[in-house]
Amino acid sequence: MTKERCIVIGAAGIVAVAGALFLVSRPAVETSIDLVQQLYAADKRPIDPPPADWCVVAEVTLAGETKRAIAVLPNSRLTWKLVIPPRASLRAWIGLQPDVWDKEGDGVWFRVGVSDGKTFRDLVTRQVNPFGVASDRRWVPVDVDLSAYSGLELSLLFNTNASPPHGANDARNDRPVWGDPAIVTPR
Repeated sequence: MTKERCIVIGAAGIVAVAGALFLVSRPAVETSIDLVQQLYAADKRPIDPPPADWCVVAEVTLAGETKRAIAVLPNSRLTWKLVIPPRASLRAWIGLQPDVWDKEGDGVWFRVGVSDGKTFRDLVTRQVNPFGVASDRRWVPVDVDLSAYSGLELSLLFNTNASPPHGANDARNDRPVWGDPAIVTPR
């Protein structure tokens, strides 16, 4: 075998290994709709009257993990109107700002749902209460299969309530955040 042929075969092998490493290191999903980037298009409904900075995008770190987040108030709603891509899922994380973890309160009731304008369906309901539940002192993952809604134009609603249903509406130390919410699809 000639020296040039060995070089060509070696270079082809290196390219093949690099390509395989690239494919293996890519995430299994891709972001189709980044809801943080689309926040400007969302309908935002806060408590009445809202403070000026009631809905902001910020880098939020919970239990050492930083995410781009939408910080809102309890008793608020964010609504995005969108067409659900094929084989899509909603991926997000929920939590409360860490400066309130050791302060009294009953946490926040997070709800995610969809509406076609006629009916509403809850997809996720979850109380996060870091004061009373130590394991809630982190980002709590939310992963919802949306494939049943593929191709449909829907409203995706993110709700935060000061207390769980039938609770006392205790808004003390409620500082909810939605971490990196996105509609993702498999590669």
